[in-house]
Amino acid sequence: YMHTTNYSDTVLGWRFGGGFRFRVGQRTLIDVGVHKADNQVATYLTEGDVVDERDGSIALYPNTSDADLMSFRLGVSFAFR
Repeated sequence: YMHTTNYSDTVLGWRFGGGFRFRVGQRTLIDVGVHKADNQVATYLTEGDVVDERDGSIALYPNTSDADLMSFRLGVSFAFR
């Protein structure tokens, strides 16, 4: 597998979250939670952002956007004893 790095960017951030587990049976729990990742602005390349120009040079057209993410969690846990 060949790999080429055309563009590199480092983004620092922090993550905060939490959740609850609710007992719904003797050995069954419902897990509900949320996580918020707050990051800096990221600059990155996607497919089509590296272009071979007619003169033989290569042009990069990077994208810039916030790299924040909020994720939700919903799950079921079973205890087997």
